[in-house]
Amino acid sequence: MNSLPFYPLVWKTASGTFRGSLKWDMTLSVTLTLIVAIGFVLLLVLQWRDLRQRVSVPIRWGLCLLRPGAYLLVLGMLVNPSLLIQKMDTSGSMALSEPGKPTRLQQVKDYLRSGGHAALAALAQHYQLKLYQFDETARAVPVERLEDLQAGGKSTDILGSLATVLEEQRSTQPVGVLLLSDGAHHGADTGLGHLRQAGVRVVTVGVGTPEAYRDIRIASVQAPTLAFVHYPTEVNVTVQTWGYRGEYIPVVLKRAGRVVATKTVQVTADVFEQQVQFEIEPEEVGEFTYTVSVAPHLGEALTENNQADFPLSVARDKIRVLLVCGSPTWNYRFLRQGLKQDPSIDMISFVILRTPTDVVNVPESQLSLIPFPTQRLFTQELKNFDLIIFENFSYQLYFPWYYLENVRKYVQEGGAFAMIGGMLAFSQGGYGGTPIEDILPVALRPDRNDYRTMTQRLVLTEEGKAHPITRLSPDATENQRIWEVYSLPRSLYEPWETWHAWLDEYRELVRDAQDIYEEHHGRRHND
Repeated sequence: MNSLPFYPLVWKTASGTFRGSLKWDMTLSVTLTLIVAIGFVLLLVLQWRDLRQRVSVPIRWGLCLLRPGAYLLVLGMLVNPSLLIQKMDTSGSMALSEPGKPTRLQQVKDYLRSGGHAALAALAQHYQLKLYQFDETARAVPVERLEDLQAGGKSTDILGSLATVLEEQRSTQPVGVLLLSDGAHHGADTGLGHLRQAGVRVVTVGVGTPEAYRDIRIASVQAPTLAFVHYPTEVNVTVQTWGYRGEYIPVVLKRAGRVVATKTVQVTADVFEQQVQFEIEPEEVGEFTYTVSVAPHLGEALTENNQADFPLSVARDKIRVLLVCGSPTWNYRFLRQGLKQDPSIDMISFVILRTPTDVVNVPESQLSLIPFPTQRLFTQELKNFDLIIFENFSYQLYFPWYYLENVRKYVQEGGAFAMIGGMLAFSQGGYGGTPIEDILPVALRPDRNDYRTMTQRLVLTEEGKAHPITRLSPDATENQRIWEVYSLPRSLYEPWETWHAWLDEYRELVRDAQDIYEEHHGRRHND
């Protein structure tokens, strides 16, 4: 039988897995089949003689007719044609052609179908055939659709697809596999041991001219799916080349079309593979797509495999919270202390200590208070926070209405927002009819003067007793006692120790504000 020129790019191994013969053994040879048939005839003669003296003639004939039927069934199973797998490579490289010849895939079709030595017809006389096409994976194809097959797969995984086929045929062990490919294997070689253990013989029929083949391929990209802002992240890229010995190949890493890094690979062999390592340091939070690419080179067979994309989710290593409070309150103190004590939370807080309408007989340059950076916070920095809290805060004196639209978009894109009540919150804060009302779980009243001051005692519901936020003690009885004692209304006239503690808290707040101001403006005021 004629064979096509073999393309030995991959199969330079000493494993012995692949053989160059188109002969497989039948389940039973013709001689052995005749011997088994003669044995069945002798068994029937012996059984007839044994039954002649034990049963009547009708029963004897009935038993002797049933047993030959069983023997013929066993013999038919033994001589049944064995299963032979045919695998055709339909990856993109099979669409290539050498000067004066059809495409590689067409050469394979001609080899199987055409001429006096058509392989498909010859093998069908002795074997039960099953046809597969493969590139990244293997897929069964009816033999009648052979001419409809097209080359277009992005890569070729010969061993991986072969393992898939053998797994599918686990119940019917094939006698062999006829593999038709140009040998441009892009997968891993980890399946060789499994194929040896399976004991299935593989015959390769190659197409193409290896000396003329030139290609550069991004074989794999190993990168984490999650990274953190301002933390270095490694990306390992495997580059494979054929036919570019002695050349220098730039490998470029991009994000959204912008070049992040570039590395150069020096090719030292005709068939070459090297791993390139990039280190990136994300600067902002979000979902991004990075691209690793190599520019097309002269004479390259395929350019579709010159780039690979990979996604990267960038998050903060801490939960970032923005707290804006309209005035110093016990609520603010409790919330700020609780958030500051959690090491997994990074909080930035602003408390309004004086409004733009307050009369201060001191020059602005001599005030230790920093300005409220509303423009930067609500137009540039919103996406860098996980949670925004407005506590008893009215926006009207500090930034325009359309900044609230940015807050609504921030929530719609996955951010979190909370509003804590007071005389400057909800309707009293002017939020009725604004984008903030759209994201609140309550409807705001149109009357801005409907604010009631009254003493309220908090009583836990059954759900509240079990909720982790309101469980101040792991013991249910102690938790109930704490709520009964500490939810009593507090007197306005606190002892001096309490006000002294509040003053210390205020000084710490001012120092934090100064640190923020110095970071953004490069100067600091003294207490």
